Amino acid sequence: MKICAVSDTHQRQLEIPACDVLIHAGDICTTGTPEEFKLGIDWLADQPAKYKIYVPGNHDRFAHQKQDNAYWMCFDRNIAMLVCSRVVIEEKTFWGSPWTREYGWTRAYMYRASKDYEAWQPLRDYIDSDNENIDVLITHSPPAGILDYHKGNPLGSPALYDIVRRYNPAYHIFGHIHEGHGEFQVIDNTIYANVARLDGNYEQVADPIFTFEL
Repeated sequence: MKICAVSDTHQRQLEIPACDVLIHAGDICTTGTPEEFKLGIDWLADQPAKYKIYVPGNHDRFAHQKQDNAYWMCFDRNIAMLVCSRVVIEEKTFWGSPWTREYGWTRAYMYRASKDYEAWQPLRDYIDSDNENIDVLITHSPPAGILDYHKGNPLGSPALYDIVRRYNPAYHIFGHIHEGHGEFQVIDNTIYANVARLDGNYEQVADPIFTFEL
C-alpha cells in the first residue's frame, strides 16, 4: 500500500503523485470559510488516490463549527474525515485527531495548555480498550519536542508525546508547525513526519511529498 501524506496546504492546490492512500493532516483552509473548505475538499477528492483521509486543523474553522456538515461533505466525496476516530483500509488502521494547543489567532480544534491531558483522552481510551493496533497515527499537532518549534517556542503536546512513546505506532504523521516541514525522525521504531507544505513564511516548499509503503 503506497501512502502519500501532506498537511498545511492552505488552499495551495499542489500536485500529488498517484497513491493508494492520500492523507491530509489539517489546515486545508486559511481562514476556514465554507467556500475555502469546499474548494479544499474538492481538490482533495480530485487527487489520484483510491482512498483519502482528512484530519482537520486549527485553520479549518468550518469543519469545527459545522462538523456534521463537513463530515457529510467529505463522505459524499469519498473522503474519510477523522475527528478522534479511525478508519480501516485494507486491514490497516488509521486513527486521527485535529486538536492542538491554543496559540495565535485561530480557534478551530484548539484547547488551553492546561487541558492537554484531557484533549488526548480519546486516543488513550482507544489504545487502552484493546482495539486493533494503530498502523498510522495522524494528528494535526506534533508531539512535544519533535519538530514542534515555532519562533523558538515548542508548541507540541506533552500528553501526545507520552502516548506515542508508550504505544509506538509505525508512523506518526502531523503538521501544524511549518518550520518543521519536510523533516522526519525515527524514535523507538516510530517514524515521526512533519508533512507541512508551507514554511514559516507561508511559502510553498520544494520538499518531495512524504511517501511510504505500508
